[in-house]
Amino acid sequence: MRVFSQEEIDEAKSEVRAMFGDEVCEVSQVGSTYISGAGEDLDLVVRLRERGFKGWDLLDAIEGHGAILDQHGYISTGQDSGNEDDFATYRKGDVNLMVTYDVGFIAQFEQAAEVCKYVHGLLFKTHGHGLDKVHRIKIHRIIMNEEEA
Repeated sequence: MRVFSQEEIDEAKSEVRAMFGDEVCEVSQVGSTYISGAGEDLDLVVRLRERGFKGWDLLDAIEGHGAILDQHGYISTGQDSGNEDDFATYRKGDVNLMVTYDVGFIAQFEQAAEVCKYVHGLLFKTHGHGLDKVHRIKIHRIIMNEEEA
C-alpha cells in the first residue's frame, strides 16, 4: 500500500486531459486511494463526450479511443463490475482508468466512493480499522447495480 501525493494525482488527471483534450468532461479519483488514503494503485473514472457515438454500442465506442490510450502506454484490462456496457478499463503502471460516456455511471461511482469513504472513516474512529476491499466492492454494487445487501 502506498500514499499517492496530490502532485501525482493531479499529474495523472492532467495526462488524461492532455490525451483527450476537449473530449474530457470529468476526471474523478475513486478507489482505495480516495476512500482510505492509500492503495496499490490510483483509480480514476473518466467521462468523455458522446460526440458521434450515439447509437453505437457504448463499449465499442469507448474502445474506439483505445488507440489514443495505446499511444500513451495504457493497456486495455478486463472489468468485473456487473456493468458490462457502461465503461472500459485501462492501466498504465499504477494508474487505472475507467472510461465512460455515461453521466449516470460516473455519478453513481462517485456516490459509492463517498459512501465508502464515510463508512471507512466511521469504522476507523469507532473500531480502529477501516472498510476492507470486499465491503467497498459490495457498497459499489449495491449503489451501481442495485444488488441486495
